[in-house]
Amino acid sequence: MGYLVVFGLGSWEGTLGWSQQGQYESEMQAAASRYEPIYENFATMDFEALSKNADANKLGKSLYASYCTTCHGSDARGATGYPNLTDNDWLWGNSEAALTATLKNGRNGVMPVLAPALGGEQGIDNMVTYVRSLSGLVEPDAAAMSAKPMFLALCSACHNADGTGNQIFGAPNLTDDIWLYGSSDEAVYTTIVKGRNNMMPAHGDLLGENRTKILAAYIYSLSN
Repeated sequence: MGYLVVFGLGSWEGTLGWSQQGQYESEMQAAASRYEPIYENFATMDFEALSKNADANKLGKSLYASYCTTCHGSDARGATGYPNLTDNDWLWGNSEAALTATLKNGRNGVMPVLAPALGGEQGIDNMVTYVRSLSGLVEPDAAAMSAKPMFLALCSACHNADGTGNQIFGAPNLTDDIWLYGSSDEAVYTTIVKGRNNMMPAHGDLLGENRTKILAAYIYSLSN
């Protein structure tokens, strides 16, 4: 009875006026007053210097653990469909502007379905082999090379004519043997037949300007 009087039940708020939401907001305010000056101090630093600062990277690592590990893993090496952040291969670029934009606004990468334009299973198989040959996985035969004109017509706008990709569109480099969904015949076939749709959620409202820069610098440091 004493507990109910103090803490309340249902619509009765209790004599303390306590609530989970109120406690959460109070703790967040306390944390902000304690840590925001630290974040502000680091955020004034040059990005390159910030990425090499041990204390800033400790904060960045903590932010990474809170916001990024679910998709990119605790070691930042990613998984199928989730980029590895340690290999210096970047879909959208790793400049300060690119990384902060990714964190603040999110990204949406779309690979359209191309199967109907390839004229049936043989055309699809030829394209699979040609795409895999760009990174040296297979030696292209005459049938695979017959897909090159279709690659130029359908794929070069995003991946470039030589397959090296385009960070403006988040289009992967197909020549470096780093594959977001795998490099097997089956994986490349599925990408061509079903397309892909990747989404990196926006974190700007959660992080704010200062923590975004600190986290971006930490992520940058992982591959530099």
